[in-house]
Order: sequence, then C-alpha cells, then structure tokens
Amino acid sequence: MAKMNNQPSDYKQKTSANQTGAKNADDPDLKSSPESAAILGDALEKLRKYFHEQASEALGEIINAYLHEAPMLIGRMRQAIEESIPQQLQNAAHTLKSSSATLGAAGLAQLCQEMETIAQADNVPEVSKLFSQLSAEYVRVETALQDELTKL
Repeated sequence: MAKMNNQPSDYKQKTSANQTGAKNADDPDLKSSPESAAILGDALEKLRKYFHEQASEALGEIINAYLHEAPMLIGRMRQAIEESIPQQLQNAAHTLKSSSATLGAAGLAQLCQEMETIAQADNVPEVSKLFSQLSAEYVRVETALQDELTKL
C-alpha cells in the first residue's frame, strides 16, 4: 500500500505486509477460484487487531484509498496493454498486487502477479484474456470492500 498517496503517513507504515501479517501474493494460500470470497476475512481481521481502537477509522481510510487508486492502476494497465508498454504494465500490476494482497484480495493479487510476470517477459499481447479476468475480479473486490465500509 505504500504507493497510495491518500493515506496518512502513519497508516502507510502500519499497513505494510510485514507488520500486519498480510500474506504475500506469491503465497500458495492466496490462490483463489471464482467461487471463493473476493476478500479473505483474516487479512482485514489482522488489520483490525493491529490498529486496535483506531481500527474503524484506519481501515476505512485504507479501503477508501484502495478504492480510489485501484481503478487508476487498472486504467494504466489497460493503456499499457493497448500501447504494448511492458514496464508500465509491470509497475501497475505490481502496485495493485501489493495493495490487494494487504487487503486480502487474493484472487486479484494472483491475477496481478501473473500479469506482472508476463510483462517482465515482454509478452504484453498475451494478457488480454487475463486482463478481462482481472477486471471482473476487481468488481467483486470493490463490492466486497464497499460492503465492508458499511460495517465500519
């Protein structure tokens, strides 16, 4: 989440994957199927425990920042695919992967990892189908996070 500019700096530091216990997108436990939850509840629970009394406020700010930033990153990915710019695709996929993993969006993080790997291999034309899957998964994540916001 470190690349999201809308968060207060103390929240940025507290939400790094190492401090919250959030899993890395490469972790096999993060593999998900279309039937699985868009958000793994244990990731949000770890964030709640970490922030203690400020959990609702902090989690709300983190989720809002993610919901603001993710569509822009997906737009950059779309542009990179259309214009065949592997470095832009790799950077946007990496950033979205990290922040998605922190919030427990395992399926989205995994798709970002796959796109990042393809971009590193300079094989941008092969990502069209994967990008469609990523876009659909983001809709699921967005819905789940908006639902989470109503619970705070």
